[in-house]
Amino acid sequence: MKKFLTLLLVFSLILPIQSMADCPKPVTLLEEGTSAPCRGFLFTPQKELEVRLLNEDNKLLGKEIEFKDIKIDKLNKSLFESDKIYDLERQKTELWRLKAEDSTKKLIESEDGRGKRDLLFVILGVALTVGAGFAIGQAAK
Repeated sequence: MKKFLTLLLVFSLILPIQSMADCPKPVTLLEEGTSAPCRGFLFTPQKELEVRLLNEDNKLLGKEIEFKDIKIDKLNKSLFESDKIYDLERQKTELWRLKAEDSTKKLIESEDGRGKRDLLFVILGVALTVGAGFAIGQAAK
């Protein structure tokens, strides 16, 4: 008798576990007054619709998060590229500034030498004019 009760107890514990594992479908329509084929939760049609809509919203939000992550990655790449372009433009600007300073120095140096050269040409022109006048005067005598 003890063996029989023990076997009955073991089978009574094992059968509900097997019946939960042998559930035919994850979602089963229940008619009013029928027993459920497996253990679970019973939702009203309105609550089931609400849960389904929440699940769809969750999926859409997941997709939106993925798109936002992609957008953030693209913006970070764009920012990195912008920083590189800014650095290159800054280097070009510095190069042009140095070139302009060098050109200005050369112009100032050439202007300084030009004044002395111009004075020399004026003196030479006056000397040639005086010499030509003197030569013409000597030739006229």
